[in-house]
Amino acid sequence: HYSALVADASELVRNNSVRVRDVQVGKVTSIGVDGLHAKVGFTVAKDVRLPALTNAVLRQTSMLGEMFVDLEP
Repeated sequence: HYSALVADASELVRNNSVRVRDVQVGKVTSIGVDGLHAKVGFTVAKDVRLPALTNAVLRQTSMLGEMFVDLEP
């Protein structure tokens, strides 16, 4: 189980996808508040290795599409 701090997660919901290079590798499990940031909890498939300094960026699948967490190793 991983987590990331982001400025705004208001459009993100539980079960939205987590992706690496446009491939789904996990799902959002929780969204909360940590000080002035949103804390997003997520799972990643066991066979996916993430470097310690991986960035998490919220993106949309399209102009009107759902939000997802894009992991940038």
